[in-house]
Amino acid sequence: MGTFTDQDLVEIEARAAAAANLQSDVAALVATVRRLQEENERLRSLVELPTAEALSAALVERIRNDIRAELGLPNVAAAGVVPGEFAANLRRLRRSAGLTQEQLSARCGIAREKITMFETGSRGNPTLETVAAFARGLGCKVGDLV
Repeated sequence: MGTFTDQDLVEIEARAAAAANLQSDVAALVATVRRLQEENERLRSLVELPTAEALSAALVERIRNDIRAELGLPNVAAAGVVPGEFAANLRRLRRSAGLTQEQLSARCGIAREKITMFETGSRGNPTLETVAAFARGLGCKVGDLV
């Protein structure tokens, strides 16, 4: 085995010091990463992120509301349509127009069976699109039905 010169020993000491500094830097980085992971987990537990389905449904509803506003149509769900009142208005307007359920069906594109269910109140709250179709078929305003 060879002997080390003073220059070799200086170089070895310098490399050892650099390695110690590097090891210290790595330990500090590991500690920082662990701290950031813990902070990330803590923040995730504080914030409940919506699912893609919820975001999609919210976006669709926002677009519908924008279209309703653009067309000057009321938001039927927000207006609180009472099925019994809608049923009575639909039946009254259809009869005053002199239309049978079949004729109204042909005019608005809604099946006669569904018209029967809406007129009897067994169908529940109509969508805005359904109310608008009835209004077109009856030649009245959406507000006359709701």
